[in-house]
Amino acid sequence: MDSKKINIPVVLSLALFLPLFIASNQFTDPFILPKYFYLYFFAAVFLSVFCIWNLSRKYTTKLTITWLDIAVLAYIFYQIMHAIFTPDVALSNDNLLTLIISGIFYFAIKPWLTCNDANKNTIHTLFTVLMFMCFVQASYGILQYLEVLSPLQEEFKLGGAYGNPGPYANSLVPFIPFALASVIYKRNKKGIFYLGLLALFASAIVLPLTKSRTSWIATLLAVLYLLYNYVTIKEFVNKWIARLWIRIVALILAGILLAGMAIFLFKYKEQSSSGRLFIWKVSLQMVADKPVFGFGFDKYAVAHNDYQADYFAAHPDAKEEGELADAVTYAFNEYIQIAGETGFIGLLLFLSLVFFSFFKGYKTEKTIESDDYFFIAAKGSLLTILVSGMFSYPLRTVPVIVILMFALSIISANFSVKVKEIKFTKQNRKLLSFAGIVLVVLFAVNQAKKYKASKEWIHAYKLARSREYQKAMTKYEELYPILNYNHYFLFNYGAELSVMGKYQQSVELLREAEPRLNDVDLYIYLGNSYVGLGDLENAAFCFKKASLIVPVKFYPRYRLVKIYLALNEQEQALELARDILGMKVKIPSDIITNIRNEMQELVNSYQSLNTP
Repeated sequence: MDSKKINIPVVLSLALFLPLFIASNQFTDPFILPKYFYLYFFAAVFLSVFCIWNLSRKYTTKLTITWLDIAVLAYIFYQIMHAIFTPDVALSNDNLLTLIISGIFYFAIKPWLTCNDANKNTIHTLFTVLMFMCFVQASYGILQYLEVLSPLQEEFKLGGAYGNPGPYANSLVPFIPFALASVIYKRNKKGIFYLGLLALFASAIVLPLTKSRTSWIATLLAVLYLLYNYVTIKEFVNKWIARLWIRIVALILAGILLAGMAIFLFKYKEQSSSGRLFIWKVSLQMVADKPVFGFGFDKYAVAHNDYQADYFAAHPDAKEEGELADAVTYAFNEYIQIAGETGFIGLLLFLSLVFFSFFKGYKTEKTIESDDYFFIAAKGSLLTILVSGMFSYPLRTVPVIVILMFALSIISANFSVKVKEIKFTKQNRKLLSFAGIVLVVLFAVNQAKKYKASKEWIHAYKLARSREYQKAMTKYEELYPILNYNHYFLFNYGAELSVMGKYQQSVELLREAEPRLNDVDLYIYLGNSYVGLGDLENAAFCFKKASLIVPVKFYPRYRLVKIYLALNEQEQALELARDILGMKVKIPSDIITNIRNEMQELVNSYQSLNTP
């Protein structure tokens, strides 16, 4: 095997990062859903090429198994088993498929990521492409901010292919350490050096524009990590901190600086910061109630909405927290969310990835030098994801999972303690490659059906919006057998049935979605359907649940007043009407104005009737 040549399948694997730039209005969700499907497409192409390439080779391949490899396998296996035993979670769950694909990617490319002369050209090519992606991703946001390119959501001036600056920044920062490493370690390679400078310059412009505090912290720590690992700087720092008094002064100054930064960042977006603190407060109660195994794979949002509703039911006077509460999909802390979904076992397995990446390994050839720039950059990239995970949701962003596994694969190839070496003979490789091709074909056929159905879904939605209800329902019925794994499809289908007045069918669909999606909108449509069926008790339950999940919402309380009046429960209706009149209006609208006017008339009419 001539490893000094560029390994085309490994370079082709970088196509798995391309969903970074993909958004499409051909789907009901233009940001997340297309990223999943294009990840599946690129994965099928990469794995097919990789398997065919392996079939044509005659050499014996060696795969060194490290403790980090075992930790990665254990984490993925535990997540798969958790998904299998979690009710209402299909194995076609997109989060699970993304994790499995990323794990295959991890092991497939690892043999060519060792920083040595044999892999030099392949690594050089990978490094160059990653820096180019960093530059393009940063430039995309800058051009949106300058209105050269249109933002994908009107409320944000930039957001890349995510439409939102939060996940956009989360997906950009893991690439920055690769650009910085090129500037620090490859100054003699002018092409790489200047491309790295361009990427850093573009990133330095766009990150402040995102107003993403998490990305600022993650980038700063990664920069400090890479600078510290530069031999000259590391020797200088180690020399100066050898003196005790300097250590004490440095720790005091660092503490003051960190405290000042924390206060500034908290105050910079105080309402957002307070909102996250409330999310963590509720989430930690979830973890305390089910500490070992959690609530189930991909079940955080459902469990959190239930707990948030219970919290406000038990604390009706928590007005300030009620104003902060919103429908929650993410914990804004990956460690809390992992513990909430898969318990402390899942969290410990995830933390084992960190342990074997940073604290339990050794360099097999030499100390860290400039030839190891790829390895150093990978650890910096991993650090940005781990830090972002403390305050945001990077692991819920499709390409970041791939970047995480890519960085871990580089670290394993260069740093982790070896456990065993597995040799793949020509016969073994052919058998595995043939099995891989069969699995890829089956996977591709299945995803092609889902892809086609998901594109048809938006046509059904548009027909319903145009009030062509019969055509819309025919389309929804056709798509149901394929898309019933998707809780948003079930919700949309059930909501449209409610609007059409097909209340019984609506209840069935919305109840089917409820174990996977139980937000305010679902309970509003479910409550409306129960009203249509004359089942006011269940309708009252739904509107009350909606009002407890997000107490600042006017509509669920308004509908609840109407139900109390229909049930001849005048006192409860009037008490709730007064509560509505005392609520703060966060975003004025005609609907809220009409609701408040109607509640005021109700209160006035009651007072006039009871005035002597």
